[in-house]
Amino acid sequence: DNTQHPVQVFLGSVDLLSPSIVVRRVSRVKVHEEYDPNTSHFSDIAVLKLKSSVAFSDNIWPICLPRNFNTQTFRMKTLLVSGWGSTSEGGQGTPVLRKVTVQVVSNTECSRAYQADTVAPEMLCAAGPGRDSCQGDSGGPLTYTTAGVTYLV
Repeated sequence: DNTQHPVQVFLGSVDLLSPSIVVRRVSRVKVHEEYDPNTSHFSDIAVLKLKSSVAFSDNIWPICLPRNFNTQTFRMKTLLVSGWGSTSEGGQGTPVLRKVTVQVVSNTECSRAYQADTVAPEMLCAAGPGRDSCQGDSGGPLTYTTAGVTYLV
């Protein structure tokens, strides 16, 4: 599939305005087969194929995927969420990558916090006192590092 996608990938810098940032166009987007944008955000994940290769460096490297993942795997673990979203509700995004540590909380606790929204058993909820991701961070990574290896959650 050589369709031109409007998606670009930015690599190698935490600053979107950095002259050293590496930009790659996407040649293919493979969305999870169970994702339906009209009904929910379940399985809202995709794999991107880049149009050209990327050289790994100190600032560019692949992330690991966990072999056996379930919502209990990360219970009470400290995770890292990052993104270029706003730092306050309704605020503007930032050109510099922001990150914050959060802890996984139970779905019961999460349901109490988001009363109007449904929290399904396969969902994972993470937050911290006065810390969270915000608008513009959607699609950004939630990661867990153990024994020097970082995993995408």
